[in-house]
Amino acid sequence: MAIPGKFTNAAADGSYTFGSLPMDATFYARITATGYVATYAGPSILEGNMYNIIYPMLTAAEMNTFGVTAGNGIYCLCGC
Repeated sequence: MAIPGKFTNAAADGSYTFGSLPMDATFYARITATGYVATYAGPSILEGNMYNIIYPMLTAAEMNTFGVTAGNGIYCLCGC
């Protein structure tokens, strides 16, 4: 469920900050960028301030190298 007003835009270098999220809450993120397949991340549990969380983004062509066909996705634990 999306929480109204809880979104952010990345800086030119790709960095981002989510502010005012409740501690010890579980959240999911949808990350989008022009030219990339949307990344859906979570569940993540906030345990205080968290830094350097990297969400890999892949193009459709890169998804094909994993054998993923259009309309499907990939589950990645390894940092792709």
